[in-house]
Amino acid sequence: MAGRVAGKLALVTGGAQGLGRAHCVRLAQEGARVLATDINGAGAAETAAIINAEIGAGTAFSIAHDVTDPAQWEAAVDAAREQLGGLNVLVNNAGIGVAGNIETCDFADWQRCFDINVNS
Repeated sequence: MAGRVAGKLALVTGGAQGLGRAHCVRLAQEGARVLATDINGAGAAETAAIINAEIGAGTAFSIAHDVTDPAQWEAAVDAAREQLGGLNVLVNNAGIGVAGNIETCDFADWQRCFDINVNS
């Protein structure tokens, strides 16, 4: 079933590690060109390097991207247009968890979690 997304242009948030990296790699293996974004720009760059080494140069790109910042969303879409030539697929994978329960959770931590997991 290779090639299911051949020719598609994908932006994946949270692409520096874990499921985000796995999404990036799989999309590229299936024929998409990928922009990996993450607040950890170095990790996103590593994801792109792994893909380009496995599949070929120019398959993947990366940028540092804070999904809670609307201006950085505009920059990410602009980067997709510039580096990929457009955008067909969005995998909004970025997410975090907060340790503890409702009684012990710091409100600022809860708000950051909500902003990343829901508002972005």
